[in-house]
Amino acid sequence: FFFNDTATTEIYTLSLHDALPISGVAVIRSRGPAPAQDPQTTAADSRTARLVTLGLRDLPAGWAVAPTATAPVRPPLPAPAVQSGADSTLAICLGSDPATVAGLLGQVPLPGTAATYASPTFQSPTGPAVAMSGRTTVLSDPAQIRTLGSTLTGPNFLPCLTQYEGTMIAGAVTGATVATRPVALPAPAGTQAVGVVSTYTLPGVGTEVVGQAFIFGGAVLSVMVPTTSGADIPADVFSAAYGRVAARVAAAAK
Repeated sequence: FFFNDTATTEIYTLSLHDALPISGVAVIRSRGPAPAQDPQTTAADSRTARLVTLGLRDLPAGWAVAPTATAPVRPPLPAPAVQSGADSTLAICLGSDPATVAGLLGQVPLPGTAATYASPTFQSPTGPAVAMSGRTTVLSDPAQIRTLGSTLTGPNFLPCLTQYEGTMIAGAVTGATVATRPVALPAPAGTQAVGVVSTYTLPGVGTEVVGQAFIFGGAVLSVMVPTTSGADIPADVFSAAYGRVAARVAAAAK
C-alpha cells in the first residue's frame, strides 16, 4: 500500500463543537504526579487531542466503529515479559529511555503528556479485514516533540523497529516473521511525518499488514494505524484520512 498519494489539504479550526468526543472514548491522563496546570489550558489540550485524532468523519461512508469483542488485534501480542524485554532493547537501540519508547508505541502516555486521546478501532464496510485507528498526544513542552522527531527521523529508527517487531512477533507466534519498510508521507508546513509498513507472516494463518503513520508538529504527535488481514491497505482511503489528520496537526501546531 502507498502513503505517498496527494494528501487532502483542508484547514481545520479548533472549535469546541468540532472537538466533541468521538464514540464516547475518554481522554487519557498521564499517570503519576504532575505540576499544577491552568484548568483552561488543560481543557484546551484535551479538546485539541480529541479534535486532531482520526475519526469517522475522516473515513468514507460505510465505515463504522468495530464492536469491542471483534476489533482486530494486529499484530498478535506476546507475553508481557517478552514485550517488556523487547521495549528495553528498543530503547537502548534508539538511545532513548523506556518510558519514551513505550509512549511512542502507545502503551503508556508519553513523559510530559498534557492530554492524550485514543480513537476506537474503525472497520471498513466489508468488516474487520480492513481497519484503522488513531491516537493523539499533546505534550506540555514543544521541545519534547522535537526530541521525538529526532528519534523518529534518525537513521536507527527503521532497523531498531524491525528488530523490535521481529522479537515481538516471534514471541507471540512460533515461526512468525515480519518485514518492515519505510513509506514516504507528505507533511504540511510546520510538521514532520514518518511512515512504516510491516507485513507479518503467521504460520497457519497467513499475512497481516500493519501501518504506522507518525505526524508531529508544535506540541502535538498524532499516530494513525491502518491494518488489514493480508491485503494492501486501500491507498485512497488512507490518503484522504491522512491528509485531514495531518492538516489538523498543522493547524494545532501554529
